[in-house]
Amino acid sequence: MSESLPPASMLTRALAVLYDSMVGVAILFVGTAVILPLNQGEAFAPGNPFYATWIFGLLFAYFGFFWTRAGQTLGMRAWRLRVEAAAGGGMSWLQVILRFFTALPAWVVVGAGVIKAFVPDDLFLAGVPASLLSLVGILWVVLDQWPGGWRDRFSETRVVRLPKGTPRSPV
Repeated sequence: MSESLPPASMLTRALAVLYDSMVGVAILFVGTAVILPLNQGEAFAPGNPFYATWIFGLLFAYFGFFWTRAGQTLGMRAWRLRVEAAAGGGMSWLQVILRFFTALPAWVVVGAGVIKAFVPDDLFLAGVPASLLSLVGILWVVLDQWPGGWRDRFSETRVVRLPKGTPRSPV
């Protein structure tokens, strides 16, 4: 087992999150292009439940697929990180669900900050600066990257750093 592997540092976890964010944006673009014909090629209305569910499902599938197969998303592979059950071994789908859903609040705050930067003040969270929302969300994400963060505790998982020269898991 990997009990002897060190926990991943906050910096490497944050860098993996940055990589996975870029992959996530690509997934959103492709996922939107796939279903755009269902809406006659027009943009989906804000708050459209079908579109929101579709995008949410695609992101969940991305993380779930990689976490259950190899314990590594593409961003985690780049930084030699692996998420695994705290007891050792691979993650179960229940652990994927718990880990994914406990990460959502921080990402919702980050997303609200990004949206706020592009939406007039009178339409979205009037009086709250976009930079404050983004900063709070980013701090929340970063602080939860510490080993034993609430996502790790809640889902009984841990993120470890693989030693150099470790063969990367096939996906």
